[in-house]
Amino acid sequence: MDYLLDNEWSIIEEGFDKTNVLSSESIFSLGNGKFGQRANFEEDYSGESVEGNYISGIYYPDATKVGWWKKGYPKYFARTVNCPVWIGIKVIINNEILDLNTCKSILSFRRELNMKEGWLKRNFTVEMQNGAMVKVTSKRFISLSIEEIGAIQYDIKPLNEKLDITIVPNINIDVKNHHSNWNEKFLETTSVKTSENQVYVFSKVLKADFELCTFATCEFYIDNIKFDRDGSQYKDAKKIGMQYDFVIVGAGGLGSPVAEFLSRAGVSDEFESLSKALMKSCLDLGFKKLLKSHSNFSDKNLVFF
Repeated sequence: MDYLLDNEWSIIEEGFDKTNVLSSESIFSLGNGKFGQRANFEEDYSGESVEGNYISGIYYPDATKVGWWKKGYPKYFARTVNCPVWIGIKVIINNEILDLNTCKSILSFRRELNMKEGWLKRNFTVEMQNGAMVKVTSKRFISLSIEEIGAIQYDIKPLNEKLDITIVPNINIDVKNHHSNWNEKFLETTSVKTSENQVYVFSKVLKADFELCTFATCEFYIDNIKFDRDGSQYKDAKKIGMQYDFVIVGAGGLGSPVAEFLSRAGVSDEFESLSKALMKSCLDLGFKKLLKSHSNFSDKNLVFF
């Protein structure tokens, strides 16, 4: 790709071009062997995009679609299932949704996939239609040392004024596979739950006995000081999450450790207790220690992404 910069360990994109979004979503993907994630933006993006979150070992038996003259074909293809998307962070600034597709101007944009330490980072500065100017820095990884979790650090800095900011860490349950023989739905949501700043989405693969739980929690820092804030449930047709409202002058930050559990049917009763314990241990460690543990594992084992 001629729009990417040369670097010994990193793939780097400088400047924002809508025509490169789909290819960059593939090129800058993350994974740890347990699950993988396309390089979709955390915040809402109304332009062309293909969301993707895939967990190894689960599949949908997609019935073979061939003519009567074909002999020896299998009854189905084992399709990888697109699972609930865990990276969502809806950001609303002065009543306008942060969206790179609709901003008045994008003053700077940089994306880097560091393949030595195994993280994806974005920096961008935008002016929104309402005149608000913000600088956003996001960094995320899918852990090699704790293979069920991914984590995000998302920082928002006002550049020109005091901002009323609503932040909604969320899980997108309106997922679909773009390659299906019969245009069938592969996954259904069986239940959702929010409790004490935690979100749980329980799902089942149709025509199969795979069940999974996607869960999320977060904590906030304002000017690098931890700030406790209880949220309220956010739910629409596509997303389930927690909503938090702030007034920020200066740097603000959001860190969001997220994880997924996968199991055959029959073990799903343990999902919530396992998820809760893992979220607590991740929050106790914090983003920096989680990233250090992950990067050390990557370096010692020469894992390439």
